[in-house]
Amino acid sequence: MAKLKDVSLSSFSENSDLQYFNRETPCVVDLFYVNLKPVDTKNIYKINICLYDKEYDAERLSKFNMTMDVGKALIDVIEVNHYFDFDQYFKQPVEKRKRILLDLLYEDCKKLSEAENWDSTNFKLAYEACLEKDLKNVFYDKEKAWNRNRSMYVNLKVIFETDILQGIVEVYRKDGSLVLEKELFTVKPMQIQHPFFAKVKWLSRNKFRVAPISFFNQLTDDEFWDIEVEE
Repeated sequence: MAKLKDVSLSSFSENSDLQYFNRETPCVVDLFYVNLKPVDTKNIYKINICLYDKEYDAERLSKFNMTMDVGKALIDVIEVNHYFDFDQYFKQPVEKRKRILLDLLYEDCKKLSEAENWDSTNFKLAYEACLEKDLKNVFYDKEKAWNRNRSMYVNLKVIFETDILQGIVEVYRKDGSLVLEKELFTVKPMQIQHPFFAKVKWLSRNKFRVAPISFFNQLTDDEFWDIEVEE
């Protein structure tokens, strides 16, 4: 029995104008996958959804007899290829674009479930959870990192949008009153990996250090923030 470990949605078109598209997809794919409970996918560990521009790519793809709109198993990965109307997509407002991506993810997962005899229940639940959250990918990477005398704690919040990945620190007193909310970084989303928070270390009762995990030079390897607040 295999559990699905990853889902991806990307453009592989030769249309260079579509590079921005692959920056938009991660926040929706991440939100869908985070809300996806384990699915028994037999021998399959990953679903790849690959999108192409018919005007730019049809002639090239025809040479490889590439099938469209049907899942094809490649050892432990299933790949689904589609022609996609990128022009129409980019005419839509950002929230509509996010919904288009989510619908595509879910519909492909549902069709694959029918074809491969998987239980599609958890795909549906993940889809519904994304809609309940209005497609807002906001989460806490760390919660309630208390200081030494437990008078204050730190939350590290991540806002993951189509155009930004933002890290925010929140400091609260024991009674729940907010002491500080501060933006620590804002970077452009990338298709592969992003900086997330690694740890919080209290240096004294009212001073702490936050360190990120850094990928692809979006943040320097030795970057961290020392923050002091009023008790």
